[in-house]
Amino acid sequence: MNLTIQIIIFSLTVFIILKGADWFVGSAVAIAEGVGISKGLIGVTIVSLATTAPELCVSSFAALSNHPQMALGNATGSVVCNIGLFGFCVLLSTIAIKREILLEQGLMMLAAGFLLYLLSRLGVISRSGGLLLLACLVAYLWFSFKKVKEKYQRKKEFPLVKNLLFFILGATLVVGGSRVLVFSGVKIAASLGIPELIISASLIALGTSLPELITSLTALFKGQIEISAANIIGANIFDILLVVGTSAFISPLLIGPQAKSLILPMMLLLMSLMIVFGYTKKKYQRWEGIVLFSIYCSYLLFLFL
Repeated sequence: MNLTIQIIIFSLTVFIILKGADWFVGSAVAIAEGVGISKGLIGVTIVSLATTAPELCVSSFAALSNHPQMALGNATGSVVCNIGLFGFCVLLSTIAIKREILLEQGLMMLAAGFLLYLLSRLGVISRSGGLLLLACLVAYLWFSFKKVKEKYQRKKEFPLVKNLLFFILGATLVVGGSRVLVFSGVKIAASLGIPELIISASLIALGTSLPELITSLTALFKGQIEISAANIIGANIFDILLVVGTSAFISPLLIGPQAKSLILPMMLLLMSLMIVFGYTKKKYQRWEGIVLFSIYCSYLLFLFL
């Protein structure tokens, strides 16, 4: 397939993703408003679960294909990427977040990160370790949906089914389109003679985090800034508990020296900064976005030195 066709596919896919993200965020907001639930709570649960689908698919397939380090690297690398790219979103606009969401969900994110770090000190995340992560996921979902149930106040004329259909359709377009975008982007880069290492370190790594980035950007541009930050926090929790937990249950995950010395410590650092920055003034300021994005860029540099 020649370069021109790949560029056309790439361009059409971008349009499809943007349209899907518009439906995805719009329906999520409508559901939250219709049932009287915080948009942030919707963002850290339902929206985040949907945008984590690429990581779950890629890591599970890697574990099944006997590539456990790829499974772990994709999940933990996506967490680092999510926060780094969230910093990029903050560069475009200050982003507010409720302290209730940050204290509850943000601290759960950090706790999940520390649990993963402690498991990694054993040198391998065994199937029992994977089950522990999945058990924590069940507890997290129970807590989150209990909060949703407590605040459930459905409006009489709320078109729930219609919005759920648009939510599912939008999520499918964002997730599926992101995968097509990665593959077409790789072919374009290969056609232009870009080294394979650069391709895999940039487009492939970014690919599984595209739904989170696009959803956060779309929420930001539509004025739904609470979903923008909440989506990242929720996605990180699912990346650790669901994606790593499922992958480890399929096949034990060996922890390499690079994961111990760079990826996991960087993950904890960015998580901690995201919580501190959001808590201080109830919003993320542009200079804080610069810090998060700069740390992410430095991480990429050190990763491939």
